[in-house]
Amino acid sequence: MFPWFLSGILSLLCLLHLYWALGGRWALDKVNPIVDGKPLLKLSSLACFGASISFAIAAAVPLVRMDASLRKWLLIAMAAAFAARAVGDFRHTGFFKSIKGTEFAYWDTRLYSPLNVLLASLAALCVR
Repeated sequence: MFPWFLSGILSLLCLLHLYWALGGRWALDKVNPIVDGKPLLKLSSLACFGASISFAIAAAVPLVRMDASLRKWLLIAMAAAFAARAVGDFRHTGFFKSIKGTEFAYWDTRLYSPLNVLLASLAALCVR
């Protein structure tokens, strides 16, 4: 059950990033920290497409037949990456960010960081 749930969430994130890569704008203004009136990251179509591909590959890890040792290490790496994102950079992202008065910070605290905790937990639960 956990592998399917993890794969489903990652697949939805893949589709959302693909939507942005193809020119969609829904919620795009809420996913990038603003520093001195400028976005912190350049969210180009190519960057969003790359993220989409990364999420697609990650979504396959819990479900595709592969060497058990390889799957284990990929899931551990995924759990670590999502946990690190939830902790954040101590300035702009994560539960321990110091910049808190922005729209991004609002969504990061209530959605993005908890989602990363969920993904890290699911990846860890999929390790056999």
